Amino acid sequence: MKKSTPLFLLSIFWLLIFSIAEGQNPVPLPDTNATWCCGQFFTGWFPPRDTTFYYYQSTGYTTINDTSYIRINGGSRLLREHDRKIFCRYGEDENEFLLYDFNLNVGETMSVPQHDYTTIHYYDGIVQNVDSLLIGSRYHKRIFIDALGWNDFRFIEGIGSEQGLFYCELPWVDWRGVMTCFSANDTIYSTDGSGEISTGNCLPSVNIVPHIPEQIRVYPNPANNVIFISGHSSQVFKLFDIYGNLLLETRSPKIDISVLSPGLYILKVFDNNAGLKTQVKLVKANQ
Repeated sequence: MKKSTPLFLLSIFWLLIFSIAEGQNPVPLPDTNATWCCGQFFTGWFPPRDTTFYYYQSTGYTTINDTSYIRINGGSRLLREHDRKIFCRYGEDENEFLLYDFNLNVGETMSVPQHDYTTIHYYDGIVQNVDSLLIGSRYHKRIFIDALGWNDFRFIEGIGSEQGLFYCELPWVDWRGVMTCFSANDTIYSTDGSGEISTGNCLPSVNIVPHIPEQIRVYPNPANNVIFISGHSSQVFKLFDIYGNLLLETRSPKIDISVLSPGLYILKVFDNNAGLKTQVKLVKANQ
């Protein structure tokens, strides 16, 4: 007599199949209000084990040669995502390199970057395993990569790496990395596969109080005669032409631009200590 498969085993089987399939769906990297808290710890015998903590934040987009990049830590690092690949560049004048590839499958290889702050080196990494990880209510594709025995990394789509968002900055010799906290839109997501979430931001985990920047708005833009500036607090406004010549300086949130010729101008906002807070491209329209 043929024995039937227990119902609970079938349930586990289909749950496993579903989670693997679900984990293959693309999950984009968050572009704003996301925080990654990471650490580096020493694995050698001497000096004693020590951990250094640091963090990254996504702060919206910037455009370089008609290509949009996610700003990380105000623009010290730039990321863009295309076809399940994440490309990185260190500043606008630096070359772009491949940081993540979530199209990879078992047995395939990737040139894994290692950045020593002056030069990027590449090592052949081979995919050892691919599975999915429950984060919040979604399954994220996870890729296990062995980089020639130097280091092993676990890439998580929509998150980065279990070794930190910029795993390429790890020394790779006697040092390892770990992502200690990930949050997006004021929600902290556990990355242990439990799907647990909690309200908050990861910055307090590295003893940093989240700073809410002033939302400075210039309107109308384009403008004919007068522009208004909102969201300011005791700041200095300086208007420049495209050649860098200072045209006017004021503390007034209402600026008369009627005497200016039609064209592009730059409005820079400074704090009381002459520190540049932001700048806005202003278009003076034809009358």
